Amino acid sequence: MDYLVIILPCGQAVIYFGWRWSRLALQRQQFRLKVFFATLDAWGYLPGFSFLLLFALSFTGYERIVQKNWMKAVAILFSISNLSLITTNTWHKLYWSDFVPQVNNVILFEHGPAFVYTVISGYVWILSVLIVFTMGAFRGSSIMKRQARWLVAALLTFIFLNVIYQTNIAQMPGVDWTAATSSLFGLMVLWALHGDKLLDISPIARNKLINSLSDGMIALDLKKPHY
Repeated sequence: MDYLVIILPCGQAVIYFGWRWSRLALQRQQFRLKVFFATLDAWGYLPGFSFLLLFALSFTGYERIVQKNWMKAVAILFSISNLSLITTNTWHKLYWSDFVPQVNNVILFEHGPAFVYTVISGYVWILSVLIVFTMGAFRGSSIMKRQARWLVAALLTFIFLNVIYQTNIAQMPGVDWTAATSSLFGLMVLWALHGDKLLDISPIARNKLINSLSDGMIALDLKKPHY
């Protein structure tokens, strides 16, 4: 599960910078190319959110929930339902109802009713991840608490920037911040993975090991004790 948290943000970053390059190098292309990259962008970050909740549950010791078939079904349904609405928008116009050309080759994506569903389900999903990591920030060993707090900080940053985009407080119509905020969130998670040594003593691996032991044990690190 851990490697997915590394691969998905990197893939998201590649998609984001590729989309930005298309805006600069292909300014004379029709809006269909922009819609294509917007759709590709969704395929980059939506599956990542599904895996993120599963990772959060495993990380905080709730792996038994991840193993439930209903949890896997909910994660799959979240991705498929949103991706289906975005990918098939050409036929039903429920996600993007219209595309309004603006100056400087900017196209304003008018949102339809399906966009509201995507926003609501997305926030419910992200808030679920936030709650799970927050629980991990107050339980377990000291290293697990510190790691969970970094992940909570990354999530709060993502939510804050996304709320600014959704409410258009920045007054930048036609500019989609989703890819940029997702990439920033991915970089913060990567820093937590390596900079804070999240995988040096992985709570997932530790729970697996301890749960399989028949006898009690005490683990000591004379250089830097964690327990």
